[in-house]
Amino acid sequence: MPELKSLGVKGIDDLLGGGIASSRVILVQAPPGSGKSTLCRQFICEGIIRGEPVLYVVTGEPIQSAKAKIKEHLHRDELRNALFVDCYSWRIMKRPPSEEGVIVLASLGELNELANIIKEWLKDHPSTRIVIDSISDFLLYGEPKSVFKFVQILSGLVKAGESIALIALETGLHEKSIVSTMNYLTDGTIEMKVESGNRYLRIARMAGAQHPLTWVMFSMSAKGIEVRIGKFFE
Repeated sequence: MPELKSLGVKGIDDLLGGGIASSRVILVQAPPGSGKSTLCRQFICEGIIRGEPVLYVVTGEPIQSAKAKIKEHLHRDELRNALFVDCYSWRIMKRPPSEEGVIVLASLGELNELANIIKEWLKDHPSTRIVIDSISDFLLYGEPKSVFKFVQILSGLVKAGESIALIALETGLHEKSIVSTMNYLTDGTIEMKVESGNRYLRIARMAGAQHPLTWVMFSMSAKGIEVRIGKFFE
């Protein structure tokens, strides 16, 4: 049996029977404001706590902001064994000052460059936790076929390096065929939604895992995501 790695959210780990197996690319599919970025950060933080290497691709906010949120969650000033890829500065046409542990992507169309960054990192850092938040920006700024090819390359790199990747995808922005293809190219899907003022998530699919398909309620606080799943284990 492959080792299962915690996502950093106990309730989701319980739904999956302990966590996610290595060599998986997981789609986190959700509308804006539903909590997917928080889930991605908790996944990264859990890796740092466990001393695992992490690689965080950030498209939706300044890299300093993303790093500050992780440091605040962990109550520490330094982030070791971590690489951040800044895909935000290009969007605002402002190149930030050089910073250790940060690579600035030339543009959201440079998917070959991003693939090479990940490949080079994994050479020396196997079993890395990878987050891309979000792939929707690459889909909006580039050709979907190029993004699909990148996801295929990423999947190969993840499997070769016994790593795990979480890819965030904004629902409601893309054609159904694009969403279907992204699901086809990945190994599992975690869906999130907001309904009647409450947040819900479910494991829609997960290769090699048995899990309920029911939507479960969760809340968000300063500690992050908390999942309410008691009824499944009573």
